Amino acid sequence: MQSTISSGPSRTATPGPAEGASLSRLSRLGRVHFFSAVTSTNDVARRLSGEREPAIVVADVQTRGRGRFAREWHSAEGGLWCSFLLFPELPAGRLGLLTLAAGLAVARTLETHAGLQSELLWPNDVMIGGRKVAGILSESRGSAKIVGIGVNVNQPEFPPEFPDATSVFICTGRRFDRLEMLACLAEEFVSLVEKLKDDRILTVISEIRSRMPMLGKPVVLETGWTGLGALSLQHVQGTALDLAASGELLLQMSDGATRAFSAGKVVKVR
Repeated sequence: MQSTISSGPSRTATPGPAEGASLSRLSRLGRVHFFSAVTSTNDVARRLSGEREPAIVVADVQTRGRGRFAREWHSAEGGLWCSFLLFPELPAGRLGLLTLAAGLAVARTLETHAGLQSELLWPNDVMIGGRKVAGILSESRGSAKIVGIGVNVNQPEFPPEFPDATSVFICTGRRFDRLEMLACLAEEFVSLVEKLKDDRILTVISEIRSRMPMLGKPVVLETGWTGLGALSLQHVQGTALDLAASGELLLQMSDGATRAFSAGKVVKVR
């Protein structure tokens, strides 16, 4: 990866010692682009994909942040909004693990950086006490994989239309350096992606499973697809049996049959 920092409008010309240390850690991982505001960091990463160079895109604010099924993601100042542009040399059967690896990277970061225990809700949510603290949105453009990560860090409150959201600040009563948290998150995620390439994938999957207490419990899975510009959603109920090596969720249906889901979102754990 190319090791350069792009001085966007949200960076100071002469960073302080703490910020400089975080920038140095990030520079070892690849090119990093900083912005004060963007529609979404995934949009910027998609535009950069033509350069065919891995990159990290970071913004203070997203004006049109989104989650799965085109739902709005509240992305005001105070959160950590970033996207990783990757060209991973992974077999097709392992690409579905990128979202889960990102969630694991967030969980590890929250634990080491803020002392918070979190859970993974398949496939893209990170939860604390039943409330969402982070989410992941993975997209593709040709051979490029874009993994967007949003972490609620320093927000003291959320609009009433997001009743299930929480933040690191709400959970700890402390504010955190988002750049330092980004450096930690990026190091964790890049390391996990490397492990997906070889036999170390088994330890990654094992840790993901260990952070998914929903396994073994009845769940409601929301699935959908976009056709002719319209989104059709359906809800499927079953018992979450296991996480497959490909990242698929294995559900036991009411008739006893086991079905594997590669797309969708667990919206309720009973």
